Amino acid sequence: KATLRALVDVPAKPKAAVILFAGDNGCLGLTENGEQTSLQGNFLARSRALFVREGLIAVLVDVPSDVSSQSANSYRTSAEQAQDAAMVMDYIRRQWHVPVALVGTSRGTISAANTAARLERGNADALVLTSTVTQNNKKASGTIHDAALGRIAMPVLIFHNEQDACKVSPYSGVQALQRALKSAPRKDIISLSHGDATGDACQGMSAHGYLGVEGQVVSTIAGWLFSSVPSAGK
Repeated sequence: KATLRALVDVPAKPKAAVILFAGDNGCLGLTENGEQTSLQGNFLARSRALFVREGLIAVLVDVPSDVSSQSANSYRTSAEQAQDAAMVMDYIRRQWHVPVALVGTSRGTISAANTAARLERGNADALVLTSTVTQNNKKASGTIHDAALGRIAMPVLIFHNEQDACKVSPYSGVQALQRALKSAPRKDIISLSHGDATGDACQGMSAHGYLGVEGQVVSTIAGWLFSSVPSAGK
């Protein structure tokens, strides 16, 4: 039977929870003793403590043990993926009785949006998309538009770096993404402009992964969450 592993960090007084979906193929290689063996540079993976500092339970989810790096792309848009996320949300609500937001970065936005679009019951209270993949490329096909965006009926935050140099997540894709979220009661765009010339433009240690401004990004996300979900932050 496949196992689903996650790293869970809990603040002293949780105000809400965020389920974090990493980018790339989403394969974190979490071990039984909670070590993360790959994608350590991913923005959400390395920012877990920052979410906790804002009073948020941070749950970084791996792909199930039966999903390989080859099948990871199709898993992101599957019904199974949404059900796995539903199980995690159910666990969080039973343990801590707090609202839950889905937060994706880069290719992780596809998973977060897929969950938000597919679930009828027990869905999230909000959706946060950072460095969203809106364009296809030869190496890894699939964009956020593969999720049924028109069905998402919760508050959505689209957070993006205007200087994101990754070809699959250009800032120019943000407007069409906002228009596609037809059923969302609010769909806010918050951007910053922060450049940096180091690292692969599509990896976490770059403008695409908010290198150097992680704290600012996380506190902005937390502030938006507390203002968008009335029961959060109580």
